[in-house]
Amino acid sequence: MNNAMTFDRLVAIDYSGSGSPTAANPGISVWSMSPEGVFLRIVEDPNRGRARIHWSRHNLNAWLGNLVTEKRQRTLIGIDHGFAWPVAAMPQPT
Repeated sequence: MNNAMTFDRLVAIDYSGSGSPTAANPGISVWSMSPEGVFLRIVEDPNRGRARIHWSRHNLNAWLGNLVTEKRQRTLIGIDHGFAWPVAAMPQPT
């Protein structure tokens, strides 16, 4: 019996938490693996005619929400993110 888990799609995200949630951030990039095993860079709106379009955290969140609910495909999402406590929430020295 083959119990291997399979996915229809693999998405890899290089994530950055810098800047505001709605600002375009060059530290965020999104890639998806083609059926042939080749990673393709995903841009927010390829019809804008720009060579490189940066994601915002807000737009990435909306895109991921649509991806997993509308497509109904088994999707594995990997995020390269250094989790850290927000500086604004840390106690300030007195």
